[in-house]
Amino acid sequence: MDIEKLLNKLKLDSFVAFDFETTGLDSKKDKIIEFAAIKFNNGKPNDSFQTLVNPERSIPLEITRITGISDGMVSNAPIATEIASDIFKFIGNSPIVAHNLPFDKAFLNKLKFQHSSKEVKNIGFDTVPLAQAFFFFLPNHKLGTIGEFLGLDIQKTHRALQDTEILGHVFINLVYEASSYSIDVIDKISSISKGRYFNNKTLYESISSELKRSKNYSTGLVSSKINKSLPSPIFYNDGSNPNPLFSPEEFFSENGPLHKSFKIDSYEKRENQIRYTEFIRHTLSDGGIGIIEAGTGLGKTLSYLLSALERAFVEKNQAVILSCNTKTLQDQLFQHEIPKLASALDMTFSATIIKGHRNYICATRTNNVIERAQIYLSDYDVQSMIVIIIWIQWTKSGDFEECPGFLKRSTGKIKELIQNEPGFCTGNICNSNSGCFLGPLRNATQDADLVVVNHSLLFYELEEQKILPSLKYIILDEAHNVLNSAYNHHRTTLNNQIIKDQLSQFSNSSFLIDKNNKLIKFLSNNSPELMNVLQSFIKSNLDILDRSDKFFKKLIESSQNNYSKEIHFQQVYKINDIEEYFIMFKTELKALKDSIKFSLNKLKYIKSLIAEINNDYKDAEAFKKIDRTGNDLKEILSSLNTITDNHSKDWVYWETGSFIRDQFEITLNAVPIDIGSFLRSNLFDLPESIIATSATLSIDSNFDYFINRFGLKSYEKKPIICKEFSSPFFYPDQCNYYQWAGDIDPNDNNYPEFICHSIETIYSNMENRMLVLFTSQRLLGECYDLLNISELINNTSILAQVSNASRLSLIKQFRINKGGILLGTNSFWEGIDLPGDLLKVLVVTKIPFDVPTDPIIQSYNDKIKQAGGNPFLENSIPSAAIRLRQGFGRLIRSINDDGIFLNLDNRVITKRYGKIFESIIPTPMNKFSTINELNIKIKRQS
Repeated sequence: MDIEKLLNKLKLDSFVAFDFETTGLDSKKDKIIEFAAIKFNNGKPNDSFQTLVNPERSIPLEITRITGISDGMVSNAPIATEIASDIFKFIGNSPIVAHNLPFDKAFLNKLKFQHSSKEVKNIGFDTVPLAQAFFFFLPNHKLGTIGEFLGLDIQKTHRALQDTEILGHVFINLVYEASSYSIDVIDKISSISKGRYFNNKTLYESISSELKRSKNYSTGLVSSKINKSLPSPIFYNDGSNPNPLFSPEEFFSENGPLHKSFKIDSYEKRENQIRYTEFIRHTLSDGGIGIIEAGTGLGKTLSYLLSALERAFVEKNQAVILSCNTKTLQDQLFQHEIPKLASALDMTFSATIIKGHRNYICATRTNNVIERAQIYLSDYDVQSMIVIIIWIQWTKSGDFEECPGFLKRSTGKIKELIQNEPGFCTGNICNSNSGCFLGPLRNATQDADLVVVNHSLLFYELEEQKILPSLKYIILDEAHNVLNSAYNHHRTTLNNQIIKDQLSQFSNSSFLIDKNNKLIKFLSNNSPELMNVLQSFIKSNLDILDRSDKFFKKLIESSQNNYSKEIHFQQVYKINDIEEYFIMFKTELKALKDSIKFSLNKLKYIKSLIAEINNDYKDAEAFKKIDRTGNDLKEILSSLNTITDNHSKDWVYWETGSFIRDQFEITLNAVPIDIGSFLRSNLFDLPESIIATSATLSIDSNFDYFINRFGLKSYEKKPIICKEFSSPFFYPDQCNYYQWAGDIDPNDNNYPEFICHSIETIYSNMENRMLVLFTSQRLLGECYDLLNISELINNTSILAQVSNASRLSLIKQFRINKGGILLGTNSFWEGIDLPGDLLKVLVVTKIPFDVPTDPIIQSYNDKIKQAGGNPFLENSIPSAAIRLRQGFGRLIRSINDDGIFLNLDNRVITKRYGKIFESIIPTPMNKFSTINELNIKIKRQS
């Protein structure tokens, strides 16, 4: 069925796509500055209407930056009420389509009411929830990202008419994709939608009606054009070679197994890769701790995988754990490097990739929510569950991370209702779903030779091993991130929302009024006392929520004046004296703790009553929820005690505050100041052999910084061997390094203008893709504003990590924009791979020192000072140097790459410590003291 015929059958042969640009997000106080609408007939644009609108007020700079619409452009435009009749005449009674319809419809309704005292009654469709469901795999669901995925022209998005045409085509593609699903899937959507009202409901009703009318019960109305295949978390290779070749010298040789499996002529043997592999091989077999730096381009992942697989082969049934920090590296290992190794060795082995249980969906619990949607779900939640119903058709892993469409829109409540809980996916309850997703994965992991995990799961397993088959051999990649992962693992965090989320399942009586629930029927007839106690338990949890509201409300009233509404990111304040800080909230704090203790006592009584009931009901989900809620209550109480009572001089305490939609929220935090003792006793003591590897673990071949931070100074339980293996790249030939040596420094008021002038100079000479790395969101925003009013805006696209811009989306757009300029902060300093022409110029705006006011940094530095050390030399400089090396590593990614590195921080020249930052860049420095001098040098060398 072609698209024209499909739209006709679904009564969408005619619709109007529309878009507003406005001065802000609040329809009550903000104004329209542009309106555009396009009428689509039979799937094609047929007529359009567009006008700028005078908002009768100044347009905020942020809006001008996003839309390109300035005050001057709208000064002679009509006001909204003057064009209202034309707008509604154009729309007529057609179905309307918008991207985030509630936002656009709010402005449309306001305009309609001003025009005719009526509301807009047109049937509406919203492409945001539709895209979140049917393009669930996209990293975000902004119009530009969806348009790019569909191959539409997105170069001019954020002007209303261009956005509207893209929107119409996006909607048509979404309708087509939704129509590819069978009646079983559509019926599930219809089931949870009964009695609800939400945009897009009529689409599902139309698809269902047409499927039933055509008696098409096994397939959709059309065949999907989109590949939605998702990877399995279990890898098995059935090889034919009983004696695989593990010798690094032979494996990586010109005629070795790896070269033969590549089936290419241009294979290059790397001596350092062979020596690196041999070192890991011996460390794993001899025992001990290997701290190993492997330069960019060495091929470290394949090297340690070869050694790990040999160890698993030599010691039968002995797994090797491979721990990473980022999903990018996990995917690279599991989807590319392990299959590559399997192809080369042709041996039988298995591998799994696994995370903590809350990362996985439970099919049994999901079906339970679908069956009881009327009780559990709001209208908004229904649309979140539609995403799950679609995604679960395709997932092999059940890992929520595969489904950004759900994670981006889901409330914590829904995920709590459908995520795996202990006792489900690996217990009797989930037998009807074959152990769900996590059950088979855990079973496969027990027999695996290689197990890929993230640092977070590894730290949980080190304390209480439940998932991993063995911790005898561990390889830590991205080891420079182990410190942050350890701090995150040990950090205690608590706010009002966390308490609400954790008690969500037992802070309302929804499950008790479900007349179709067999357990409830049984309890009503056989254990009225338990029913009464359960109701009392719910009431006590409501009391906790009430007292939590009062406690955090008083905290907010006390602290709110310390925070600025103008700052759009979290603000941090260190708590120096816990006792003094909480003295004003003593009454509310005690009341909150007492109410939690009261609920825990109720829980004990409930469990004693459960022990007396029929065994057929003891494994019921409601009782599993009770266990989970009990654990959550204990966790909340423990967190409260850690933060407010159990004060330790070895811990740091702080509050964070942020404004979310004008609502101020406070979060309390606590963590050990020095995480080294945990790493020493848990991470390094436990395994027989452990490898910590990264491209950046040393400074001038000195590993002292990480030895100290890992808690390994004066360590005697195991031998520690540190080794450095350099990159195969010829940096002096591949990279030109320009260093600012003039008077303007990072504290100068003119520094943003200087950065932008430097960028313009480089770009005018190179006209190639450029990545500019910042250490603060504020400076990035200032430079972005300046670049948007410079000549550059007419010559190239400028992408920036501002507002809620997605890192993945920005990188994708950067890849397709020839000569684009990308401005990024923290997450762009590492983990980005842009080889060849994808990146030719790298600019560092400041040496990436840690923020000195960060509570952990501040407290750790104080600890060094108290011990008679120099925190700047012992912590600040090494940490910044490691991060600068990570940043520099974004530029040269292969032996064929070349490019320019520009450091605009003159402290490399003016400060004594600058020599350290010069020495870590592996190519000679070219100093320049004026922009003109930079211009001349680049022209001379290009």
